[in-house]
Amino acid sequence: MDLDNFTGFGQSSAKNTTWLHTEENTTEFDGSYKNNEDSSDIFLTIQFYYKIIILIFGCVGNLATMLLVKFTKGRTTSKCIIFSLAVSDTLFLALGFPLEYINNFVQTAADAKSVRVCKFHSFVLFSFPAISNWLIVTLTTERAIAVTWPLHFKFYMSLSRSFAWIIVLWLVHFMWASFMALHFTIVDLYDEDEGNFVSSCFPFKHMVLQ
Repeated sequence: MDLDNFTGFGQSSAKNTTWLHTEENTTEFDGSYKNNEDSSDIFLTIQFYYKIIILIFGCVGNLATMLLVKFTKGRTTSKCIIFSLAVSDTLFLALGFPLEYINNFVQTAADAKSVRVCKFHSFVLFSFPAISNWLIVTLTTERAIAVTWPLHFKFYMSLSRSFAWIIVLWLVHFMWASFMALHFTIVDLYDEDEGNFVSSCFPFKHMVLQ
């Protein structure tokens, strides 16, 4: 496994990290390091508020979509798919961004609580985006069948079949995300720029330590 180009959830880049702290890694910092550090802080601040705006507007928009679908008369396959898509996107925004903030902006340590946060963040990242992608594919397929074969639409995309397919999507991706999350843990990496060890959420601890 090539870890030189791998980016962890709690680390913006892995190319400036080394696995062991030796005398060869000692760096004399000059004025340029101070400027780079200030620029990095400004970028992280802008990124933080930008994500807050996305979180607020995204959740409000998805909640409005769910209410619109809920209180509109009639049940159709399109409404079921759109409602499920709005739920998936809302959960990703409501859970993913706060967990990303905890991993990126709050100093984490290799304790049991941080490992649980790391695994749950990994579960969110692997599950809800994949569910949303497949729901978009399902909605596109449903519309294509409605236009191409309108007489056979109720047979291929009945309400019961749509419900069953949505449930299968959620269950399969939850199982897959749970399996992947088990392989993530907190790993301490030495940062040459900062001059200390940084805790980061990485997969496959047994492979990282080799």
